[in-house]
Amino acid sequence: MKKTLPFFLAAALLAGCNKTQQSETTGNDSTATALTAEEPEQEAPFVAPDLQAFFLHGDVKQVRYFMEDYPDYPYMDMQFDQQGRLIAYKIETFDGPDVVEYTYPDDKSLEAQYKDKKTAEETGIDCSMVRDEQGRLTQIPQNVFSYNEQGRVEVWESYGWESMTTHTFTQYTENGDPELASFTGAGEGEEWSGKTSYTYDEVDEHGNWLVCREHTQMNGEKSKETKKRVITYHSDKQ
Repeated sequence: MKKTLPFFLAAALLAGCNKTQQSETTGNDSTATALTAEEPEQEAPFVAPDLQAFFLHGDVKQVRYFMEDYPDYPYMDMQFDQQGRLIAYKIETFDGPDVVEYTYPDDKSLEAQYKDKKTAEETGIDCSMVRDEQGRLTQIPQNVFSYNEQGRVEVWESYGWESMTTHTFTQYTENGDPELASFTGAGEGEEWSGKTSYTYDEVDEHGNWLVCREHTQMNGEKSKETKKRVITYHSDKQ
């Protein structure tokens, strides 16, 4: 299995600017005083578009992914804070499922660790997170992302036990979700390639899909499967 890259974190900080406008008029009996309008300097917080990597919209708090045939077992489970940053990510390790937790101590740094304090040597998976210069996720455990000019994920590499699959998205819906992808992969002495089309049967009020049907043609064989997402939001009424 491919080892993950060393930890690197780059956050883009945006500073605001002050604008001062001054005008002065004079007359026979009065002089208008100078008027100054000043905008306070603003520094963008350390907010990475983590939701963007998973084609999510709105103030998502948690998203769980299920296969239709296994409705009681989420194969992926992620949690986000109110700033949209990934704070918990469930992955599969040598000993079964585990959770990686991410914390942001001072809004400019990142700490990552397994929930039960395991190490990468014990699990076989590096839990570090990597971002690009724009703050976008480019790597989390078992996943690597790259983006197109529109800021959408264009290439997604997923890693399993001794295997890797590269998905290249070539078409998107108006909502920005994948519509068509090609893929290649290899592992355990085998290779595979093909194409997948995506249709979305159910979308919530935030624009997030809840039911996705995937039609795949791989190595000349056709298959289909249905995936579901259960999403909760920070703005949901308790």
